[in-house]
This record gives sequence, structure tokens and C-alpha cells, in this order.
Amino acid sequence: MVDRELIEIREGKEIYLYPDGSKRDSRGSWVEKPPGAAPLITSDNASEYAERKWELYQDAFREGAIKATNGAGEHEAIVRISTAQTQLSLDTEKGHASTKAAEYITRAAGWMRPRDQGPMVTINQVVLPPGIEKLMLSRMVAVSDAGSRRPHTGTDGET
Repeated sequence: MVDRELIEIREGKEIYLYPDGSKRDSRGSWVEKPPGAAPLITSDNASEYAERKWELYQDAFREGAIKATNGAGEHEAIVRISTAQTQLSLDTEKGHASTKAAEYITRAAGWMRPRDQGPMVTINQVVLPPGIEKLMLSRMVAVSDAGSRRPHTGTDGET
């Protein structure tokens, strides 16, 4: 049990002083933060903290990638990781792992947008990954061919 000292009863709740200088209720929730503690995250500063957290994650990833690739520079580390992930993505016997690797490569290469950024739309125009147009055209032709067996009806109802 943590050493704590009952210092007051506030609005029917016991308030304890902890060794770090914080004042907490009987459940251990802060009533007052300890002296010198980091500022609380509020709606006013949340985006700054989120941005800083993302920067720290990126720094940690870069450091880990360089260590994992035996001290290669950033560019070489990315090349090695991308090569390994591409090889994994082509091995369909790996199941879900190959799918995740393919997703990683396509996103990292800029062929797909990150999930949280939504679809790639520019002025009511959807931007598609390279090579997809052949698949779409072949699909449109197949649908069009299937529909051509039915008589065409004009806007006035005539066939």
C-alpha cells in the first residue's frame, strides 16, 4: 500500500496527500496535481500534445529501424524494410501477414492514403491508383455486355 496521509474531508470525500505531493481522493484520482507535474491535457492544448506524441513516435520508429537494420542510414533502413515487406507481400501462403505487408508497402509508397485521411478526392474527382483503370474498364465492359441483351428503352418509353 502506498504511504498516504489523510489531510482533509472535502464535500464528504476523504482527501489524501501522497509522497509525490499530489492530493487524491480515496480511489486514487487526482484532486490536485503534484507540484511540477506536467500540465493537464485540455481541449486547448490537445492538438499540440497529439502532434508532439506523433513526432516522438516517428523518432522512435526511425531509431528502431536503423538499429534493426544494423546501423544503416535512414534511407537504407527504409529500403531494407520495404524490400522485406514486399517479399512478404508476394508470399500468399503467409495469409494475413502478406496482406498486411502489401497494405504497408502501398501506403508507404504513396499508392494508398492512410485510413484516417479518407478517400483520395480532388474537386469531385476520385484519384485511383495506377493500373486500376484496366480492371475497371474490363468490369464496365462485362456489365455493359450483360446489359446489351435487354432492349434499350429511351426516355419516352419507346424501344
